[in-house]
Amino acid sequence: MKQSNIGDVVAWIVLAVAALGLIGCVAIGAYGGALVWVIVGGVAGLYLAGLRRRRSAAVAAEIAARAERENELYLEGDSGGVYGQYRPPS
Repeated sequence: MKQSNIGDVVAWIVLAVAALGLIGCVAIGAYGGALVWVIVGGVAGLYLAGLRRRRSAAVAAEIAARAERENELYLEGDSGGVYGQYRPPS
């Protein structure tokens, strides 16, 4: 299940506001302000990318741990090592 917290929501809101601010500043010719919005949006984007990387690493570690458990079961001769959580009917 996907987990969401207040930091995710705030980062997405900041990213959306930065995009709107960038468009507005470029439209009126305030290029210094546009640069500020690019920086703000970049920081929010980097935060979200790091968050996604950490979540992907956590999922990969969970899969690797389950594979290691199933390998140990297989080496011990348990059918759970071959079939995982889906055991054949007896």
